[in-house]
Amino acid sequence: MNSGVRKRVRAAFDLAAGARVQIVVVAAVTIGTVLRFHELEAESLWLDELFTADRSDPEHGFDRMVDKLPTDVHPPLYTIFMYYWSLLFGQSDYTLRLPSVIFGVITLLFVAVYYRKLMNDASYSVIIVLFAISPGAIYFAQEARSYSLLLLLSTILTGLAVSMVQQIKSSQTISWRILTPFLVIGLAASYNHYFGFIITTASFAIIILYSFLRFGHLRVSFAYSSIFVLFFPWVAYNYAHISPTTSWIVFRPIRDIEGMLDLAFGKDWLLYLLLIVLTIHLANSYKNRMLSTIIFVPAIIMTLSIFIAVAISLHTPILTSRNLIILLPSLYLMAAHSLADLATVRHPRWQTAFSGLAMLTLTVVMAVGNYKSFIRTEKPQYRESAEFVTSLPECSAANILVGGPF
Repeated sequence: MNSGVRKRVRAAFDLAAGARVQIVVVAAVTIGTVLRFHELEAESLWLDELFTADRSDPEHGFDRMVDKLPTDVHPPLYTIFMYYWSLLFGQSDYTLRLPSVIFGVITLLFVAVYYRKLMNDASYSVIIVLFAISPGAIYFAQEARSYSLLLLLSTILTGLAVSMVQQIKSSQTISWRILTPFLVIGLAASYNHYFGFIITTASFAIIILYSFLRFGHLRVSFAYSSIFVLFFPWVAYNYAHISPTTSWIVFRPIRDIEGMLDLAFGKDWLLYLLLIVLTIHLANSYKNRMLSTIIFVPAIIMTLSIFIAVAISLHTPILTSRNLIILLPSLYLMAAHSLADLATVRHPRWQTAFSGLAMLTLTVVMAVGNYKSFIRTEKPQYRESAEFVTSLPECSAANILVGGPF
């Protein structure tokens, strides 16, 4: 076979591989979107969702919403957004949850578009599947709370952090054109949830470290300082108005991390499977003297975020599994890259077989986790939901739906 024929055959294989990736992405985004809309009204709003409905109800007036912001344990962005959303579309189980669904779908689309340039075909195909069937992402995409938006902003921040470190390593200058979106998203994440500020801090820390070792660290440091200056006044104002309302949170870091893994993969024991995969990947990376940015950057973001949350929790407990949803993008990046690396690089056959088995196990367990979530008979604290509704003025009775068929 001459060189011209070989090139045409190679081009045909590359075209077929590209088509397969596109099919996987379209299928994953479609399935992920359907799962986020599925049975959206099967259960009534539960207690925390009712707080969202109450605080953002335009019938109570704008002034009441503003008056309640300082006493909320969360920053104001989501409540203000939901107030204007309710003003436009009214309030019902469906309309209150719809923004979270939209944020969830946008997360999928962002991964499909932006993460493509960060990863090879194999790891890109894996990560879009992980996001599409993520139990935690689907669960919070169906709740009228700030966590679906928090996951979206965390996904953007994590992707931007990896991209910027890759640019620094390739000796590209970090310009304001690149930093400005990072600054805006970091500020939005901070004003959406306090854990948004934590992942913003962790993401900037790794970029400042890399840029300090090379160049441009003053520009990156100034960008983070801008976020801090713009966000700290709210922190001080909020702290002065809230009572010790975080007392219901029990400081159990191990259980909270296990709960976060349940949200990520459906079962926390899958961590041990992924650790085996990651260990093999790191061993191969050490052998080749090349540690991937897609492994190193998310690992640092996760470590710093957990460290900051634990340090604060020693004073005031803030660590919960749902707050650690900010780490899902980092987990999925590491899992996708490690699994795909073992399956595609020229390694012994048993590594390729193990990678395929691990990916199959991961997919099945996550699918089962979603199925159990959909057929679960009740939302947490639904009795408190009924009590809260009936305590409202001119409301002596309410229908609380607690289940629905798959």
